[in-house]
Amino acid sequence: MAVNHTVALYIQYNDHLLIKHQQMDRAAIWRKYEYHLPYVTYDEHYPIEQAANQFLRSINGEAKLNGLVCIFEKEVQKKGFFFRKQTRHIEYLFNTRIRQEFEAPSGGYQWIPIDEVQQYIQDEDVMSVVVRNQVIASTVPILEVK
Repeated sequence: MAVNHTVALYIQYNDHLLIKHQQMDRAAIWRKYEYHLPYVTYDEHYPIEQAANQFLRSINGEAKLNGLVCIFEKEVQKKGFFFRKQTRHIEYLFNTRIRQEFEAPSGGYQWIPIDEVQQYIQDEDVMSVVVRNQVIASTVPILEVK
């Protein structure tokens, strides 16, 4: 049986970061949103490169994955009523360089300026990824969209 893994994608374009927002409580009168990085699911039969490529094509039909760099791995323990499960999250950084601008896909995605990320995303792990990529992005094109 294949084990599915979920990875967060850091996709940057012109000092903007692609984030996904979803409503936390659909029954609430006031809409509160939760913001996070987009993610893809992969397994040994459907590798991360293929999953990332498919996600990119949903943004831009001609997009292609040009590079992939693993930055860090972390163990995350998920708890349930009757189980505890250790899952390994592998996080990747992506940096987009594209000739023509493309719009974020529908379904709650939007581009936000990197210097405003702190207002939207409070997750420390995500913020450490953002800070790391700001250092790396200037020298290493990790993901190139053509």
